[in-house]
Amino acid sequence: MKKIIFNYLMTKKWFLYFIKQRFDEEMNYVEYNAFAEGCGLEDLNIQDRYEAMGYGWHNGFNEVKDAVNNILNP
Repeated sequence: MKKIIFNYLMTKKWFLYFIKQRFDEEMNYVEYNAFAEGCGLEDLNIQDRYEAMGYGWHNGFNEVKDAVNNILNP
């Protein structure tokens, strides 16, 4: 029983390491374009700094989501 549990945990640990490694590699391809972010703020007429922060957060979150999707669906 201990061997089964050990093998399961090692497999899970290896899998998580593999996913983390692929995620780190994929994040190298995410580019930050300050001009595009600025244009997005201007296009949406965002002048409030908290609203701008939320806009940046959501764009960043979407980039991370895309990176994860690229890992899971190569």
